[in-house]
Amino acid sequence: MSTSTLVLILISSIGFLSSSLFSIYLLKLKKNRSTLELLLGGLLLVLSIRIGKSVFNNFTDLPIVLKNIGLVANLAIGPFLLLYGTVLIQGSSLQKKDGWHFLPAALYVLFSPVIPNQLGDTLWYVSYSFVILQQLGYIGWSALFIRDWTSNWAIVTHRGFIILWTTVALIWLTYLLIFLGLIPVYLFGALAYSFLVLLLFYFVTKEGQALLPREKYVQQPLSNQESAQYLAMIRNKMETDKSYLNPDLTIQQLSQELKLPAKLISRVINEQLRLNFSAFINSYRIEEAKRRLKSAAYRPYTIASIAYDCGFNSISSFNTTFKVMTQQTPSQFRKAFLHPSV
Repeated sequence: MSTSTLVLILISSIGFLSSSLFSIYLLKLKKNRSTLELLLGGLLLVLSIRIGKSVFNNFTDLPIVLKNIGLVANLAIGPFLLLYGTVLIQGSSLQKKDGWHFLPAALYVLFSPVIPNQLGDTLWYVSYSFVILQQLGYIGWSALFIRDWTSNWAIVTHRGFIILWTTVALIWLTYLLIFLGLIPVYLFGALAYSFLVLLLFYFVTKEGQALLPREKYVQQPLSNQESAQYLAMIRNKMETDKSYLNPDLTIQQLSQELKLPAKLISRVINEQLRLNFSAFINSYRIEEAKRRLKSAAYRPYTIASIAYDCGFNSISSFNTTFKVMTQQTPSQFRKAFLHPSV
């Protein structure tokens, strides 16, 4: 074996070996593993298997079963990325139904001895095309967690997911270009992965708990800047979508829409505004009601219809909340604008 070949093997193996060791630590060696640690360990493991297969397959002819195990790993990358984002950003718990995401990978394991895996074989092209499209679907699905790029980049834990998502997306793109023949060197995928993993680990070292915050991180201290950023996200949602007009709005629903844990939303509103979630939403509803009660365009509307249209479920609740917040009844408020004192 020439020196250049040995160097090539070593460089292309950096990412494979480092992510393999970290995944083993997260999955086996670390005590009291959290859901996030298990998901990240699983993601790094299947990435390692996928890249390791490329490294070994470049220098030796692997049995068809081992080649197809690489495809199995490919089919598991997307589901692990999606579920990791679900827990990290949405603050959701895993459900039994989430196991269905791994069905294609399980089927490939079952049929790995007979699935074609040879260049030039038509069925192999069909099989690999399915794998590529499946990964693309999950990469696109996971991108929904970070569609508001600017706001998410300002949050360290979300920033960690953006970096991880970008790493997976670039690896997918690299192997797509190899598959299409636009990158002629098959080992380039492993080399690219080594470079990206080193960047990823550098980011993790620099940012602390960016990829693995404690699952109850909402109980950890928040700086005023972080708290204000979260509140700005919540306010922007209220003012842009007018979510408060929905009479059935719950903090869980808002949590799903914002991709923030419900406990974090509640905590930020309490710390920044000294309000609970219900009072916070009602403050928007009352402001909207005041705007309508003052408007000539809404003079034909009854106070009750305005109350219901602004998100209140009962007129008594509206009247009580309005009086507390304005020191006037809705009727008194409206009359003040219909017949202002001279």
